[in-house]
Amino acid sequence: MPNEELVVISMISKKGGCGKTMLARVLGSAALASDQRVHFIDTDSSESIVNWSLVAKDAGLWPATAAAEAL
Repeated sequence: MPNEELVVISMISKKGGCGKTMLARVLGSAALASDQRVHFIDTDSSESIVNWSLVAKDAGLWPATAAAEAL
């Protein structure tokens, strides 16, 4: 199978401010440091991870190949 090594990690909680975005950023950064591909799907109306990834890409801290999108 082409996606047999695909790993999906979800951060889900009704409570705001419990660290979901921070955990996603840390895990994504660790995956990139290990030469893994990263794609964030942000369902939060604030789009925090999308906005962070745009700023980080502009600053050269996040590779252009890493993706983040809002739903």
